[in-house]
Amino acid sequence: MRKAFTTAAASAALIMLLASCGGTSGRMHKIADTVDLDLIPSLQPNGRTQAYVNTLGEPKLEYSGDGEFGQAGDLRLNLFHNGMAAINTRGSKESRFIDSEGNVVIDCSGIAPGHIAYGGFSEGIAFIRDGCDRFTAIDTKGNILFEIEGEIQSPMLGGFALYSDRYGRKLGAFNSKGEIVLEAGTDDEYIPSGFTRNPAHLSQVPIYGKEGFMYVLDLADGKHYLEGVEAADQPWLSLDWNNCAVCRTDGRYGLMSAEGEWLIEPQFSYMANDGDWYVITQDNMIGWCDKNGKMMIEPEFEASGHAAWGVSKTRFGLDKWAWIGKDGVFIDREGKVVLECEHYAETNFIGDRCLVTVGGNSSMMHAWMGRDGQLIGEPFLNDERSTYIIRDMSRELIPPYPQYEMP
Repeated sequence: MRKAFTTAAASAALIMLLASCGGTSGRMHKIADTVDLDLIPSLQPNGRTQAYVNTLGEPKLEYSGDGEFGQAGDLRLNLFHNGMAAINTRGSKESRFIDSEGNVVIDCSGIAPGHIAYGGFSEGIAFIRDGCDRFTAIDTKGNILFEIEGEIQSPMLGGFALYSDRYGRKLGAFNSKGEIVLEAGTDDEYIPSGFTRNPAHLSQVPIYGKEGFMYVLDLADGKHYLEGVEAADQPWLSLDWNNCAVCRTDGRYGLMSAEGEWLIEPQFSYMANDGDWYVITQDNMIGWCDKNGKMMIEPEFEASGHAAWGVSKTRFGLDKWAWIGKDGVFIDREGKVVLECEHYAETNFIGDRCLVTVGGNSSMMHAWMGRDGQLIGEPFLNDERSTYIIRDMSRELIPPYPQYEMP
């Protein structure tokens, strides 16, 4: 079923939601606001064409055969951020940024060899990586800002990015001027690889040493948090939107203050931050509590076994509704079912639309769906990596960037 849906309507819905949420939710929305979801990458049915499709599922920018950027099958299309999208060409060291009309606005091949890392610009800086040995930082005009030897390990977030020495697992950090603030590869104090940057506090990172976890460091002001806390059961400790930390001990989860004192004694089989609230499980049933342990939604929804929507992925995130994958429904913040879905939701609602799978859970066809449960446009063949990013952006509020690509 086709239904009119405009960019203006999407923006108005998002603004209304922002105004109604305020506080933590308002801060959370800033992460998603830079991503333009009116054009997203898609495969095309012939298997030899890639395209950006609009909200109605219609291809607007198509790449097929041997085009100006190389073979269509070798292109990696990234999401649009602040009006630009990065396109890398696998098997080469070519990359470029395009605008929403498909025009090349920055040809990175003439600046530095390599691929654009993490989908493009973050805080006005993008990184072009040439293997594991060197990367180049550029601004939105294509000017070189600085070069650093080593391997880039994160986008610029909160004024800092992470790097390592060649194939290193002990990371360091540098600022937006290219100044090293924590040397990579040292044993005494290092940032471990494999963790996701903290969207609630972009400049905070966990610091490890020879004996394991030491503290959470704010790279911006040098302050230490959670110093001396045992982290063997929960290796990536971080402060959440409430300046608390979910911790696990003896297989049970609880909540700790930034000073290392228990606010909620370990008692849940699962617990994770969800903005102002925390999603928890008791006896395999999902519920939500606040930072004082008060149940906001009693544990009464069965946890899904589906990899994409198990309890570890169930969140309200950006929205007033949360998807319960086991039941195929959206609930509101009172725990009431507000929408029973014919289609399987791949993301939470962002504004007044969400991505759904059309044709069964194993289908590769996606479409946008409105809050009335009706499809907004025609189904299109999904690009799984982009879907993954939008999914996590909508529910867990990770910074919306993919991993960098190997040449």
